[in-house]
Amino acid sequence: MKKENNERHLPDDDRIDRILESFDGIRRAEAPAHIYTRIMGKLTAAEPVWLSVARFISRPWVAVGMSLLVLLINGWFIISSNSQHTDENSDQLTAVAQEYHLEPAGQFDQNNN
Repeated sequence: MKKENNERHLPDDDRIDRILESFDGIRRAEAPAHIYTRIMGKLTAAEPVWLSVARFISRPWVAVGMSLLVLLINGWFIISSNSQHTDENSDQLTAVAQEYHLEPAGQFDQNNN
């Protein structure tokens, strides 16, 4: 921070000279050997189908959507099976009650015993 403040107060010629001197040791960057071949190989390489499917499924919006779909299907099955079981259970209980004469007794019948 102090260095920047000092450079701002230098005369323009000195400041420009310091900036230009900072470029003295710079060399042109060189790419590693066969970089073009490697890049083209990666671009043209065919990726397996399972990798693209996994990449699609792992997206957050797909995962959330599939989770909601599973929850909705589970809820639908639970709701539909409860109504079916309730009807079956009430029919079975009615049959058992009639077989063993388990009709509910009235208030007067309970007091007379």
